[in-house]
Amino acid sequence: MFAHLHVHSPFSFCDGAGLERELVARAAEAGLPALALTDHDGLSGAVRWHRLCRAAGIKPILGAEATMEDGSHLTLLARDRRGYANLCGLLTQAHLEHERREPRVTIPSLARWAEGLICLSGCRRGRVRALVRRGAGDQAEEYARRLLGLFGREGFFIELQHDLYPGDRGDLGRLAELAEALGVGVVATNNVHYATRNQFFVQDVLTCIREHLGIEEPHAARPINAERWLKGVGEMQAVFARRPEALDNTLRVADQCEDYEIGGAEYVPRYPVPVGTSAPELLRRLALQGARRRYGSVPEDLRRRLNHELAVIEQMGFVDYFLIVWDVVEFARREGIRYAGRGSCADSVVAYALGITNVDAYRRRLRFERFINPSRLNTLPDIDVDFDSRRRDDVGEYVVGR
Repeated sequence: MFAHLHVHSPFSFCDGAGLERELVARAAEAGLPALALTDHDGLSGAVRWHRLCRAAGIKPILGAEATMEDGSHLTLLARDRRGYANLCGLLTQAHLEHERREPRVTIPSLARWAEGLICLSGCRRGRVRALVRRGAGDQAEEYARRLLGLFGREGFFIELQHDLYPGDRGDLGRLAELAEALGVGVVATNNVHYATRNQFFVQDVLTCIREHLGIEEPHAARPINAERWLKGVGEMQAVFARRPEALDNTLRVADQCEDYEIGGAEYVPRYPVPVGTSAPELLRRLALQGARRRYGSVPEDLRRRLNHELAVIEQMGFVDYFLIVWDVVEFARREGIRYAGRGSCADSVVAYALGITNVDAYRRRLRFERFINPSRLNTLPDIDVDFDSRRRDDVGEYVVGR
């Protein structure tokens, strides 16, 4: 068995021809147990990848191909939720501290965010392989030892990629010798950029667009064959027949990676409530107080509507979310900052009672389900609030401080 640990989607801008659903479907067809997403310097496809893999019965592995200061590549995989958070931090820093569209990861930042990450030494553009190819074995070993020191023996592997290019066989032999000298494992990858072999032409066109080339114009960046597709176990066994341990180690890496949750309501901060009071109790009390303020009294049909909305909000796990938005608009009200809630939240009587919106959903008979529908599991409701642009920074500072 085998798992692909180096895969690009269209979120590797102009460097991934296979759609996520095509890649996952191909992996399912091939019977692969796990599949990693490693787009260039970003995690934009992570949530979609996570959902598609789970739906297909495949363990999702989230990662990225990071660009280092010298332009070389390094493959990073998140072992667990902590690793995913650290990978987000690492890539954010790479973008913020460098020119737009030129993110770069430094060794010090790698050291800062290394916890929970697994590092593969990189593809043909990886520094370790490039140095090996140039005959600079001592420098390759020195750099690899630095990575080994950051990630440990269970977190660092020498990546073997065989595109059937001239010189590949010799490179792989020297990389395997380096791995043996370091006492670390080797893993086989195919640096996948498309789901099936016949998508090679699309990948070639994307490369031409990226490099500003005419379709008939030769260039070193253009791939010379159609080998970077999502191969099955048999195809990978044929390519790595001399190094079966490199295939086995892909499962060793995949086993280290947990299938953790990402996104959804669980990432909403807990709202601090008074001692002896729960968040649902506080929200209910605020909603009833707000309803009395808005309407003067709370007739039975209005109470039923409030109770229904509050029950759904609690069932969906959105209580803290509502309390946070209420807190922010309360700050704006106290400070005399103009604001207005808009969009589908106007369909909620609770939002009206809390002062988030000024649209009376009760008297207008607006349907709450347009705002929050229990059938849309793990999807936060969209509460849009506009603030006076002259005081927007004040609101932002309050939210950060709070």
